Amino acid sequence: MKTTTTPTNKNETAAKVKPEKGGKSKARLMTNDDAEDESKPLQATLGEQLKAKGTPPVTVRVTNFTRRLPCQLSAEDLQYRAMKIRELRSNIAHETSTLDNEKEAFEARAKSIKSNISLATTEINKLTDEIADQSEHRDVQCQNIQDISHGAGESRDVRLDRSPPELIHAPRPMTQEQIDDFFVDPPAPVKATPPTDDEQDIDFE
Repeated sequence: MKTTTTPTNKNETAAKVKPEKGGKSKARLMTNDDAEDESKPLQATLGEQLKAKGTPPVTVRVTNFTRRLPCQLSAEDLQYRAMKIRELRSNIAHETSTLDNEKEAFEARAKSIKSNISLATTEINKLTDEIADQSEHRDVQCQNIQDISHGAGESRDVRLDRSPPELIHAPRPMTQEQIDDFFVDPPAPVKATPPTDDEQDIDFE
């Protein structure tokens, strides 16, 4: 059975009917591309192409390339590798020792730096206190005065950089040892002279 259809566009042509099993036929819309494929000859095989072109002057092509493949090592190669292993192990031991030494040196340096920081912090606190108190501690000439005219005796310390000399702290009772020394080796009359440009005698009695 043969049927035809009216093309709806330029790519559509008359349909062909292909028989199927059982004697039934099914119409398929045929396009211009199908018609062009049927008009092309089948591609020639390689043998046919060579026959048509003739035998070329060279029939074998060789291309060089590189690939990493296992190769047998010689005795010298093996000896070199063993020597290289010993050398690398020695280098590792040396670098490890160097690292340990540098670590110890670094720790010592870090300890020194921490100590410097601590000293600087202490100095900052000291200076801060001096600013707040408007004074600092210095070595000052002082005198201890023992006076047995007051019952059990009295001992007092004075600073000589002030005029008149100032008590450093409140008077305190003399110790038994101080009293015994007082009678064993009686002192001469006491006159203290503070370390000033203008000499001044001070009687503490």
